[in-house]
Parts: sequence; C-alpha cells; structure tokens
Amino acid sequence: MLIVVSDGGDNASARGLPEVMKLAGQSSAVIYTVGIFQPEDKERNLGVLKRLAEATGGEAFLPDELPEVTAVCERIARDIRHQYTIGYERSTRLTTAPIMPFG
Repeated sequence: MLIVVSDGGDNASARGLPEVMKLAGQSSAVIYTVGIFQPEDKERNLGVLKRLAEATGGEAFLPDELPEVTAVCERIARDIRHQYTIGYERSTRLTTAPIMPFG
C-alpha cells in the first residue's frame, strides 16, 4: 500500500514515467494518489496520477479544495481497513500412504 501526494508533475525524477509505470505494475503494491496543486500550477499532471493508481488497483483522488483532503484520507483509511489477506500453511508435510485393497 502506497499513498502518493503529488501534483503529478516531474521536477527531478531519477526514473522516467514508463519505467515507474512498469515497476508499479510488477509490484504487489496498491497505489492511491492524492492530487494537491494550485489551479495555475503548470507542473500538474492529473493523467499521471490517474494512470499510476489505475495500474495498481488503487484510486486517484483529486480534491478541489484543501479541506477535502481530510475526507479523502478517511476514505483511503476505510478502504485499507476493509482489505485483508488470508494465508494458510500446513504445519506438517502431506504424505501419500500406499493404497491397500479391501477384501
């Protein structure tokens, strides 16, 4: 689980978007993105935030106003609490016994 808070712009990344998308798709992390920016922000890139979230089974949130961020975080927290993983590992190794005929 990863929460990315960003304007979606690339300011000084060490890796390009194609590589980031490939790595994100190969990982088991679910990425939620929260877009925070000013309307006049020339660096904003909502498409990147949406693509990154969708590629990993997460969701992109683009609140219009800063007070909405609290509700977004509560929604993400609720989603996280409703996800779970069930695993089972047998404590002893299963062996096959020879089949004995009856009669």
